[in-house]
Amino acid sequence: MMLLLQSVTLTADVSYVKQAAKGSVFTIFTIPNCAFSAIARPKFEAVEDKFSDLQLFEFDCSQDFEYCKKIGVLGYPTFKLYNDRKMIGDFHPTWPRELEVFVEWLKMNNIK
Repeated sequence: MMLLLQSVTLTADVSYVKQAAKGSVFTIFTIPNCAFSAIARPKFEAVEDKFSDLQLFEFDCSQDFEYCKKIGVLGYPTFKLYNDRKMIGDFHPTWPRELEVFVEWLKMNNIK
């Protein structure tokens, strides 16, 4: 399966989870011009080369701050892992945000 980085834009009646495909979905929640997100994004995107069954999504919280707050996004970037549209866990990488840290966390959550 080819991995996909998608920007998701909310509408009033369609939530991110409804748009997320079945299977494992790793998501970065960001806002435009966030320096920390810009630093983390290359490592996040590099994850696609390591896992064959993982889809990547980017969610712009400036489109719906209330939704992001509701699902526990308190800062940027925030990373969440879903499987079959159910939240599996939050990923809180420490500095430096290296690819190996992302890969290890995903492996601990049984992503292949």
